[in-house]
Amino acid sequence: MKVENFYWTFETDEFPILHVNNGYCNEERILGERLYDHFNDNSLNPELPSFTDWGFVFNFKCQNNYFVFIIRCLNVSDKLFGIMIYKRDSLITNLVDSLFNKKINIDKLVHLIEIILNSETSLYKIRRYSETEWRNFFKNTNIAEVEYCKE
Repeated sequence: MKVENFYWTFETDEFPILHVNNGYCNEERILGERLYDHFNDNSLNPELPSFTDWGFVFNFKCQNNYFVFIIRCLNVSDKLFGIMIYKRDSLITNLVDSLFNKKINIDKLVHLIEIILNSETSLYKIRRYSETEWRNFFKNTNIAEVEYCKE
């Protein structure tokens, strides 16, 4: 069973201005570290994060599956951020999943993510997108290309 990617956007009023230097938005790191802590508090077992020019990234485990979490600043003037979560697949995990008919409770995962996002009081206009909506909404940007940062 292929698990779709998950997408959210939100705005924040926490920072007077966003600071971008050489492709790095420092506020991605600040928000990412706090969300990372929430993942840890909710037993989602996050692994060590990294901060790159395409966002703040960490892996986490849910329902015996590994996922990649990416937070990225999408629009500096609107203080708009995006989150992408995708399942970290491999040939072996796909084979095991199909052999044992292993299913992921998508609703439970989405619910946990939304609890985490809503627990941050400085975030507002939180919106979830389907993969198609995400691609259409950001069709004229490289943000629409969900494969841009996969390993």
